[in-house]
Amino acid sequence: MTGAEFRAWRERMNLNRSQAADALGLGRNQPQLYEEEKRPIQRYIALACAALEAGLSVESEPAE
Repeated sequence: MTGAEFRAWRERMNLNRSQAADALGLGRNQPQLYEEEKRPIQRYIALACAALEAGLSVESEPAE
């Protein structure tokens, strides 16, 4: 996932950067760093973006 793809995902989801950070469990500045391609987007972040877009929860649940 590129920075432009991350931004396009965020905009499709109608999220500002702060909301995207919260949804993905990231620090507040991380979305900006991704969009400006100052930090690589890890595969698990790209997968979490896809899961959220598909309507799945990315919240961790306690093991039983």
